[in-house]
Amino acid sequence: MVKQGSSVKGLVTAAGIWNAGAIGVAVGLGVANIAIILGLTNLFGLVAAEHARRSRSRR
Repeated sequence: MVKQGSSVKGLVTAAGIWNAGAIGVAVGLGVANIAIILGLTNLFGLVAAEHARRSRSRR
């Protein structure tokens, strides 16, 4: 994660890495339903971030 002036680069990547770690912990603890929910939440967040990035770059 890098701050460049008033913008931050790599925030979505950092959040994805933390989420992947949380999924790994949930799987390791044997809580598959939480791991599935985290995985779907991560997927939704990444798709939403990509959509926002593309709509911002069209302006």
